[in-house]
Amino acid sequence: MPPLTVCVAPVGITPPADGGTPRRSPQRTWMWGTSSSVALVVDCAPRSYRNPGEFELTVSLLCSLGFRALADGAALAVIARGRAFTIGNEVDLVDLAARLDLDAFDREIFPELHRRTASLRPALTVLTGSRSALAPLARQLAAIPNRGELAIVRSEPDAVSTLATIGGMTVAIVSGIDPMNEFVDRAPQPDALVDLSESAAAAPIDLAARRRQRERRSG
Repeated sequence: MPPLTVCVAPVGITPPADGGTPRRSPQRTWMWGTSSSVALVVDCAPRSYRNPGEFELTVSLLCSLGFRALADGAALAVIARGRAFTIGNEVDLVDLAARLDLDAFDREIFPELHRRTASLRPALTVLTGSRSALAPLARQLAAIPNRGELAIVRSEPDAVSTLATIGGMTVAIVSGIDPMNEFVDRAPQPDALVDLSESAAAAPIDLAARRRQRERRSG
């Protein structure tokens, strides 16, 4: 199995000092597949979010990563807290969290990942919200075939916001809403995110409008 080498969008984008167009850092490059690629994003601990705002920002961040990672026409499936989101012209939607009982979710996630990666063969697999220790988690993830590039996004309430590489995996450690918002604002945003949790015909969610609403509320 080749080494796990992953880059995430906030590291790969250098905010310009003069407020101009962001430029891509030459030290961080995307390593994804073709335009038919699928990104599989799975929330391993849907109970770890402290409030709806933190969950929303996490999903926004993950969708930004996937949006940058995938070529036009590719699909991104995000599975988090029983709600499913998708970006792209082709839809490979795996609503795993809604199907599994929460108490069984942690126990069944890795067997389920084996099955899903075998069928989807995603170019990118991102796990978020995990409360497991990184070393055991890395060993389990390394044993999953067909999972493409691999990344972990963790939300740690008491951690310092940072990006690190552990065992060849890129790990984003974010704490709370404010640092998360910095990550989200730094990553290029899709124009809209389609929420398919209630209906396949659900109206798009305007992420920029939601951010402006949060800013107005915070005063």
